[in-house]
Amino acid sequence: MANHLARKAGYTLFDRESLEFISRDAGRLAEVADELDSAAEAAVEDRMRTLASELAHFEEIAPLARAILALAARGGVVFLGRGAGFLLPRETTLHLRVVADQVDRGRYLSQWLRLPADQAERTLLEADNRREDFLHRHFGRAFIDPVTFDATLNTSRLGEEGAAGVALQAFICRFPVPVAHRDAS
Repeated sequence: MANHLARKAGYTLFDRESLEFISRDAGRLAEVADELDSAAEAAVEDRMRTLASELAHFEEIAPLARAILALAARGGVVFLGRGAGFLLPRETTLHLRVVADQVDRGRYLSQWLRLPADQAERTLLEADNRREDFLHRHFGRAFIDPVTFDATLNTSRLGEEGAAGVALQAFICRFPVPVAHRDAS
């Protein structure tokens, strides 16, 4: 669904793996930070200080936070995972939760990783537990808490394209473009 949303919006998608890569590669992280103007750089540093004072165990995710904040400061990005919605300022972020029926998730994972159904189910359970532990440890949040998110989209009911379309509409509702800018595009 995130791929569809990024494509529809003309944005760049950063998933868990790419965020981990950037945050663990000091050279790449420095490149991303160097692309920022002084105002954006100051905003990233200010947010880093705020997060350091608010979050337990922040030092463990500080490089990840810096990567997410620097990429977001450039604009035009969709983040998938790693708690990006908890790191970015609420006033500038559309924080979505994407869900699917367990059967659909298992079928997708089984096909994608070429796993037997029972192994795919175990893999999903392990991934869900790791995700829940990560969010609880670093953000003190429960993944199942619905008020944490601006919207929850069910890809089993809407399909990936449909969920991406709803997400795009949610973005437009959350961040309306002034009428003068709409006419120009």
